[in-house]
Amino acid sequence: MKLLQAREYSNPMTREGNLLHRQRAEEAIALDPGCAVAYLILSATHLRDLFFGWSESPEQSLRLAEELVKKAFTLDGSLGMATPIGSYLSDKNAT
Repeated sequence: MKLLQAREYSNPMTREGNLLHRQRAEEAIALDPGCAVAYLILSATHLRDLFFGWSESPEQSLRLAEELVKKAFTLDGSLGMATPIGSYLSDKNAT
């Protein structure tokens, strides 16, 4: 429900919308630590911080995004978005 609220009421491509998505994903994880999609969405919020220059620590944003996508993939290896995000993060770390 928290994830649906975030998607319904905000634009994740704005800093404020991204923060709302992060809060809702964190709330969803607190309610259900096994919710792989919530970890994936949380990972994406850290990547947006990195892409849009909102992060105070790009290295930390990248590290968190990587850890979260790995967690999502561990919980549910069938997630379609976990593989492309993980591939991007792997490529980013290789450069």
